[in-house]
Amino acid sequence: MSLLQMLKYSGLFGQVLVIVGSVGGLLTVIALIRAVQAARVMIGSEGGRAVRRLERGEPAAGVVAEWQLATDSLARWPHGLLVIAALAILLGAFGTVTGLIAMNHAIATATGTAPSPADVAGGHAQALTTLTLGLGVASLAMLAYGALAMVFSGIAFVGRHKVLSARRLS
Repeated sequence: MSLLQMLKYSGLFGQVLVIVGSVGGLLTVIALIRAVQAARVMIGSEGGRAVRRLERGEPAAGVVAEWQLATDSLARWPHGLLVIAALAILLGAFGTVTGLIAMNHAIATATGTAPSPADVAGGHAQALTTLTLGLGVASLAMLAYGALAMVFSGIAFVGRHKVLSARRLS
């Protein structure tokens, strides 16, 4: 089943889930760009800006404080992905419940002894596709969070090591 077919069956909740997933993807790209910028500043080819400032004899406390502020702001970026993952799971569950309600409504309002499969299939399709989309978006957001957290902690570790090494030398 293609994504367009899934959106057709999932209705409004599927469309909201795709928007939430797109925001998560955009947040990931922005966070990666910030990581590259931070890596250039903190652990660039010449040892990073903080290390060069220490080598020029600037007070170590101010340099380390500025570096810590940059590291802390960088570390906050991936946390938005956790919110997106939680939101995607909840939207998927909410879409599942509304699909089941639609399915039960079709059964309750059927004329005759039993509803036709076509009457029940719409709600069933909505329930399953919104659950699938929600779990998919949440899984991708969690994977992106894990990857970004590892990248950011690696940048912070290498940058901290360079700053402390330069601090000891000065």
